Amino acid sequence: MTALLRGLLNRIPPVRLVGSTEALVQRILLAAILWGVFYGPPLPYPDLPEPVGLARWSSLWQSLGWDLSRFSDAQVWATTRTVVSICLVSYVAGLGLPITVPILALLHIGVRTVVNSQGAPHHGHQILSLVLIAQWLVLWSCTAARLIARLRSASPPPWAQPIRVHSWIWLYSIAAAAVTYPISVVTKLEVSRGKWLENSHYVAAQIVKTNRQGYYNSLDPSLLNGVPLARSASDNPAHDRYRYPVPVQAAWLKDHRSLARTLFGIGFLLEALAGLAILNRWFAFWIGLGFVILHSSIGWLMALYFPLNEWLMAIYFLNAASWIAAFRSRELPRPSTATWIAAATLTATAFAAHGLPALSPTATGMLRVTVAPASCLSAILSPVTPASLEPLNLALGFVFQTIITTVAFSSLMAAWRHLSSRFHRPISQA
Repeated sequence: MTALLRGLLNRIPPVRLVGSTEALVQRILLAAILWGVFYGPPLPYPDLPEPVGLARWSSLWQSLGWDLSRFSDAQVWATTRTVVSICLVSYVAGLGLPITVPILALLHIGVRTVVNSQGAPHHGHQILSLVLIAQWLVLWSCTAARLIARLRSASPPPWAQPIRVHSWIWLYSIAAAAVTYPISVVTKLEVSRGKWLENSHYVAAQIVKTNRQGYYNSLDPSLLNGVPLARSASDNPAHDRYRYPVPVQAAWLKDHRSLARTLFGIGFLLEALAGLAILNRWFAFWIGLGFVILHSSIGWLMALYFPLNEWLMAIYFLNAASWIAAFRSRELPRPSTATWIAAATLTATAFAAHGLPALSPTATGMLRVTVAPASCLSAILSPVTPASLEPLNLALGFVFQTIITTVAFSSLMAAWRHLSSRFHRPISQA
């Protein structure tokens, strides 16, 4: 068993070298996300009625003369945004990263702690905090190793060389994002006592609850569109479940239980195997693409959106800049012109179909999934893109999705050629 494990570990390729251009693109996109997080008015929460996380350390904050609720103060918020702006410029330029990244991480954790201390915690931002903490640890570890080597008048270890820092940031950002998903798997199994997959079709009931909750919050009549129930409508609030139609997504899941279990099972397996993304760029690519599609589908089915998860997958897992660099340097075989044309045609078709009017909710939701990668990039750039440059934003999303589609085509064709060579070997003559 030990020999088998050693053999498997020896087959894992070394961490690839991330180039300066690729690292710059990653920093620009992450900075755009962070600017979107801190963009806007001060937090409307002057109190912390149900403190969580750092907010529970009230004695610590009192000794420091600080209160997390001060993020709701206009002057403090203006100062925070100024500090964030300076840090983001420095971060994009790659200057002072061991200082700027911890500041950004602490400010992001502090702001989200205030939001989650209002009695309704939401885990949509934890993945961004974890990525920032991972980058913080990488930068401090490499800096400390180089500093110790300098004090000893020795050469720093190879892993701490400045040329390797970008590679570790990329790898540990993927690891920090990926580790959140197996936790979800464990939680599902624990709460359901191991029957989550068996009972997954009951998610239809949760979709109905989410839809009705959205209606009562906004009174948006479009949320009442759906499939009428068999029982006749009633105006009696005591029979509320019979008053309105159920969403088409919920009705579909109820009528296709086996298929629903299969689809949720695929997502469950993807979450369980998320850690494999650290093995190499191909694992990261396919796992990241799977999660982008998964989150987009969940958004359509249940109106539960986790945009930061999708955006970080687009930056670090899909990582279009790395594929362009690999193709240009001949590190990987360049896709043929026909492959690029096919990818661009498929992307253009998906864009055109997504823009068609008068589509059914089901068709609109499914088409939204097909342009999910492009939507990720457009959403990332939206806070830093003026309204007049919105067409440029959409064009960049189109290019991004074309690159991702090309990589997917190339991967599938390479796998097909490999399998064909294995199963169609020429028969040796006697």
